[in-house]
Amino acid sequence: AVRLQEEGARSLPHDAAARAAPADRGDDARDDDDVLLAMARELPADLLGKVLDAAPFRYRIASTWERESSATVWGPVGDPVALHGHSAAISGIQFFPRGERLLTWSRSSGAAIVWDARSGEAVCQIARNFTVESVRVFPDGGRLAMCSRRGECEIWGIGAGAACEGSPSIVFTVHYFIGHPWAVFDHRVLNVDIFPSGDRLLTWGREFGATVWHASSGTTMCKLVAQDSMVTMAEVFPDGAHVATASDETRTAVVWSVSGKCAIYATLAAADWLKAIAVLAGGDVLATADADGDVMAWSMKSTAEARTLEHPGHGFEDFIYHLQPLGGDLVAGVSPLAIVVWNATSGESLHHLRVVGARAVAGSPGGDLLVACGAGGVTIWALPGGAKLGQFGSRYMGLEGDAEDCLLAVGLAGALDRQGIGRGLSWRVLP
Repeated sequence: AVRLQEEGARSLPHDAAARAAPADRGDDARDDDDVLLAMARELPADLLGKVLDAAPFRYRIASTWERESSATVWGPVGDPVALHGHSAAISGIQFFPRGERLLTWSRSSGAAIVWDARSGEAVCQIARNFTVESVRVFPDGGRLAMCSRRGECEIWGIGAGAACEGSPSIVFTVHYFIGHPWAVFDHRVLNVDIFPSGDRLLTWGREFGATVWHASSGTTMCKLVAQDSMVTMAEVFPDGAHVATASDETRTAVVWSVSGKCAIYATLAAADWLKAIAVLAGGDVLATADADGDVMAWSMKSTAEARTLEHPGHGFEDFIYHLQPLGGDLVAGVSPLAIVVWNATSGESLHHLRVVGARAVAGSPGGDLLVACGAGGVTIWALPGGAKLGQFGSRYMGLEGDAEDCLLAVGLAGALDRQGIGRGLSWRVLP
């Protein structure tokens, strides 16, 4: 805001600057926003373009909280949009590739709803009579894959029309591993992800192992069998030629070559049981976090080369249980009381951001925003500098002192103009 005001004051005509100046600014943050917006509406076109290209104006943020059946979309301008339509708690949330739509789904109700991200209106809904474990949008934005606890997976068309297709175009079944030691427990969580090209799917789960499927037919391309078939983590590389799998009951992550005949490309041994993996740097690096507190960056160009990322400490508050790629070389690690941002190439710890009860973290498609939720609500930081941009949706901690679980997604907001920026900023730091 200060930089914009300084540049704007030099660019505005004298009478426009007078109109933009407040009679009494006081200490109200909203007054500061009004000044900023008034000046922005008067800026020359080239300077306004720079303003609107800044990270806060480029994205929307969607969030929901534990046990809630509604979600909220926070845009760069205007009031937040509430999404009401689920009959049970929301289990997943994802923006479409261009950001114009948003997907939410509920595990217990078996429903998936596609929303218009700007208006909050439901575009279409898919209702199933089974427990849904995972739903993902295809890169083309015209289909989604839905998998159930029973191992049934379906591909649905969700074109530009006002309704989803009446029936799935592809149906296939992921079978359990017979005699698996975990089969006596109710751990039948089946995850699904889509390859960047959209021609293949990856399914994985503790009782299902990992399998690559042809999206056009639902037939098996190959099974990725290792680690006693238990797979609790999996990542598709950006090139679509490799997949990483791991289990929280082993100390190794396996990188598979899946471009032709599926085969093990590399086996990476950690010091303790693995808790999280993440692919970053365009697929050149695989990051791992283990139960001993170590976070490693493994080079895919030379898998024998591994770098330990600098860690502020190894106490409970710094125990990393989730890794989130943030674009380029940056990766964030989520711990109970903080979020650590690293440069995986250099191993340097760039930021140690305190977030009480941190539950989820997401990065913007452009890698210039970090968003996290915890007991204080949703907080936004700019990257790579780490400046705090805003905070909203404050939440109270539970009776046990724990924050509620939450879900986050960041999507593109589309182009803004002078009229759009005049509607008011929605990201404000709460007092």
